[in-house]
Amino acid sequence: LVMSNVPAANNFVLFDGSTVAPIVVDPNSNEAVLRAANDLSEDFARVTGINAKIEKQITSHTKVQIIIGTLSESKLLDSLSAQGKLDTDGISNQWESYILQIVTNPLPNVDRALVIAGSDRRGTIYGIYQLSQLIGVSPWHWWADVPVPKRKWLALSGDLIKQGPPGVKYRGFFINDEDWGLNPWASKTFDPQFGNIGSKTYAKVFELMLRLRLNYLW
Repeated sequence: LVMSNVPAANNFVLFDGSTVAPIVVDPNSNEAVLRAANDLSEDFARVTGINAKIEKQITSHTKVQIIIGTLSESKLLDSLSAQGKLDTDGISNQWESYILQIVTNPLPNVDRALVIAGSDRRGTIYGIYQLSQLIGVSPWHWWADVPVPKRKWLALSGDLIKQGPPGVKYRGFFINDEDWGLNPWASKTFDPQFGNIGSKTYAKVFELMLRLRLNYLW
């Protein structure tokens, strides 16, 4: 599953120049998954100028949709897996695993859907940010001012991306020498009410970690 550079009849169109495919998030999703889904909506706006609408249920008037959920928590995804429409082999019941797959006719009145399914909440979140990277948003877009290229249309070709459990269970980074760099900047510009590295800064730290598929901070 990759971004298509040349329009083709079998492409999965995420943005046709005027409309972004809506994001349907399973209502049973963890709050962290909902947070990442909102980031994905904003990432579409960074690329196209238009936010993706976030829905809590399938919208029958839209033939193409992005469906997000966590296996064993989403009845729809579990049903698609049981029907053989969603390939969860090597993903289900694993640690921080996910799949992005184009599914045909997942439900009545829905022609095709891009399904993002995680084995657990972080797996789902990693899958969400995988799509952000596919459309051109770098994990470092905020921290390193990596420009986000604007696109007049967005489409995917191929069938799926499958990511099984990581070879290293705990992955993260250590914020070193923060007293001369991150701490003064945060205390003077981003979190002045704390006079230190505060909640707004850590929100950006944690978002970066999830965009990089990390789960551990020292």
